[in-house]
Amino acid sequence: VRADKHEDMERQFRWLQDIAQGAALMTRTKVSVQIDTDCHEIILNLPLAQRIVDNLKKVGPPKFSEEELVFARRLQEPLTAEFGTKFDKPLDDEVHRLPAEPPPSKGSTDVGDVSWRVPTGGLHVACFIYTGPGHSWQNVATIGSSIGEKGTLCAAKALAVTALDLLEEPELVAAAKADWKERMKDKKYFSFIPEGQKAPEKIR
Repeated sequence: VRADKHEDMERQFRWLQDIAQGAALMTRTKVSVQIDTDCHEIILNLPLAQRIVDNLKKVGPPKFSEEELVFARRLQEPLTAEFGTKFDKPLDDEVHRLPAEPPPSKGSTDVGDVSWRVPTGGLHVACFIYTGPGHSWQNVATIGSSIGEKGTLCAAKALAVTALDLLEEPELVAAAKADWKERMKDKKYFSFIPEGQKAPEKIR
């Protein structure tokens, strides 16, 4: 069950449980539910995000060679041939302006749960082909190449500089905490995972 907000997922999941229970009553069978995972959306933090973007500008985006650009274009070709996908460029090597309200991510990550507890920031860097589909072999091929290595090093530098800023600037820490408290004032953390349940050895 997925949704942009955990509160929407809660409502949908309870409805799903009612449907399962109704089907069990209708067929005179039994239903059991085991919950292995429950991820929350990421709570944005504007002061942290802005500082990370500023530091990424200082570090500079990855510089890709012509050979790497050609490799990325080759990875895009099967997607164009099979699905008609059009790509404006092979890789995204720009530092983008921070939007006032970024669109919600369609992926899931336990970073979201961390962000419900403490101010959290992150960034995206070019490690995959431009607008490539998630969990594709194209992404695996790109991140396993020098493209992925350059993107990872770029991200590591920007995050490391931001960590130093947080150690040296109490006012940045205070701003991040204030922003987090404001965004969390009407939220209360809730998880469907039963208290004390051990983590599953495998989910899939």
